Amino acid sequence: MAHAVTRKLLDNHNISAADILVNTYDRSDSIDYRDWLDSRHVSWIIKDYKDIEVVNMIKEFDPDIIMSAYALRIIPSAVLELAKWTINMHPSYLPDYKGRCICPWTIINGETEHGITFHTMTAKIDAGDILFQKKVTIDVDETSWSLYNKLIAEFVKEFDVFFPALIKNKLIPKSMPNGGRYFTKGLPFDGVIDPKWDLQKIDRFIRAMFFPPHKGAILEINGVRYECISLKHYQDLIARFNHYKEKTTYEGI
Repeated sequence: MAHAVTRKLLDNHNISAADILVNTYDRSDSIDYRDWLDSRHVSWIIKDYKDIEVVNMIKEFDPDIIMSAYALRIIPSAVLELAKWTINMHPSYLPDYKGRCICPWTIINGETEHGITFHTMTAKIDAGDILFQKKVTIDVDETSWSLYNKLIAEFVKEFDVFFPALIKNKLIPKSMPNGGRYFTKGLPFDGVIDPKWDLQKIDRFIRAMFFPPHKGAILEINGVRYECISLKHYQDLIARFNHYKEKTTYEGI
């Protein structure tokens, strides 16, 4: 999404490369983005905000707008205070589903709707004023992978509407409502299926854990761990185990 937003700033909104500074990550999944930034002559850094050099560099850059597009770092107040606008693109319809690892929990919890939110950033996570929101439908066969990409697509589509409204001061900030659940980084239930759950929850959990190339939902039987890609796959594994158990019990008798 950061790649798409940066391209839109350059190609659709007449922002020059010299007026963009990107702080990204020293990770394999950021290589293509960094190469593309180089091809468009956009400056980038990969340092943590705890590094005073980064803060000083941003001060010297003197930003008007700071945008966080699916960022993994918390931007400190010392940086947020440098800009007129600080925008976070959060993958939920706030105030509910604050924090991290959002898509899996919405599916596990059986939600039928989700959404996207553009909001201002404050020292408190996911608490700033709401600037724009849009709801999306969660399909009955939705996976974390499909929902994640659906939300990115909505952010990318709506950015060309949101950004001009922002710079023309046409947006009316709305205070973040109280309440809402907060989720932390990490796999729900450590990524392991509890066979005591009903089949509906097991189905939701398997779909919630589907996010290639990462490992899917795990079924553990007698210390052996099996990766489940669907409810049918789970049921087949259980049936095979029960058949084997019945067979060995019968032969033992």
